[in-house]
Amino acid sequence: MATGFNVSSLTTYTKPATEFLTAALVYPDGFSKYDIQTNIQSTKRLSFLDADPILQAYSCAMTSTGSTTFTDKTITVVAMGNKTPYCLNELRAKDIVGEYGTGTGVANPTLGGVLLKENTDILAYKQEKMLWAGAIASGDLMDGWITEILADADCIGISGAIPSATTIDNIIAEIIENIPEAVMASRQNIEIHLSQLYYNMYRANRIASNMYHDDPSNLGGKEMAVFGYPEITLVAEAGLVGKTTMVASWNKNFVIGTDQVGEVASAKFVYVEAEATKNDTVYLMASWKIGNTYKFSEEIVFYKVV
Repeated sequence: MATGFNVSSLTTYTKPATEFLTAALVYPDGFSKYDIQTNIQSTKRLSFLDADPILQAYSCAMTSTGSTTFTDKTITVVAMGNKTPYCLNELRAKDIVGEYGTGTGVANPTLGGVLLKENTDILAYKQEKMLWAGAIASGDLMDGWITEILADADCIGISGAIPSATTIDNIIAEIIENIPEAVMASRQNIEIHLSQLYYNMYRANRIASNMYHDDPSNLGGKEMAVFGYPEITLVAEAGLVGKTTMVASWNKNFVIGTDQVGEVASAKFVYVEAEATKNDTVYLMASWKIGNTYKFSEEIVFYKVV
């Protein structure tokens, strides 16, 4: 009897597929530390409050003092999509779980999860690269934070030589020393974002220093407290692989935009029995919107290799 997947379990997998994609690409756990803005169909003014209240002695004759400024900045979201074909014969050859030999066997629902995870893991990595280092001029769909920061004269820039395991600690210290006093005093969750290579350099530096002030258990593979500054976290970003720029700021200064109102993310499997060049193909088709910017330029410090 002919073998084959009954693809009905895949083509009706739209709701869980959409939920899976939304969790992986639109609202992943890693985005929660940033400021998330929704209901952005294309480009929208990003108004955020910057209050400056004045303390004064209480009396019946108090006067209005201080100021409240709404700063206008725009954020643009980009429509992204993915269309990945899967030949059913190739899925059988890979021994993907399913029922065979019945002619009407139902593909195990796990198949949908396997195919989604395979795609969304890769898409999430590529999207993170765009969020951090994308450049429209280089063919990316959006400008990332680094591209925007390097072009912003109001950000605080430091330049120097390519870091090494013996100099990376001094560079990190210089970045921290250039963070404005008001930011250090009033902002929470300050992080220094850098590539995995530079992160590992700093970790090697701390190990080689043989200074037992550092707790080895705090030298994590992706995040660690900066030596001497436990309130500042060093974070290795997958999106900065191969990049030499390091960026320091407080988390909520970074903004990620989505839509999810006018147009929501979606993912579905579409089965095509016969096409001009292929037969029995299942397509994973996905679409979503994402964009990014930041609020205060003068509260960002970056290190640039020259």
